[in-house]
Amino acid sequence: CRAGQDKISVYNVQEGMTLLDKKSIHQANVQSAAFSPSNNFIAAWVPENSPTPASLYIIEVPSKRVVRRRHFYSVKTKTNKKQEGLILYWHPQGDFVCAQLCRLKSKKT
Repeated sequence: CRAGQDKISVYNVQEGMTLLDKKSIHQANVQSAAFSPSNNFIAAWVPENSPTPASLYIIEVPSKRVVRRRHFYSVKTKTNKKQEGLILYWHPQGDFVCAQLCRLKSKKT
């Protein structure tokens, strides 16, 4: 799978790298996506856009149904030029997903 501008493209390897169902999954402002190593799930995240918090989605494939959604507040969009504010890691068996995020510092001290 590959995250593009407002969409997630899922390709079918068995049919010669064709787009699954001949269309992408629409997801506004999606930054990155990661496919589960053993199950038919995609984890995708959308950055914070005032007043909407950053969101992590678990999407079932091929039905393209959102199974779970979690919201995070005060997440950096990018920590530096190479690393995003939220990074997705799947457990090797595909049972769990880890979301590593960088938070913005509070202005209160």
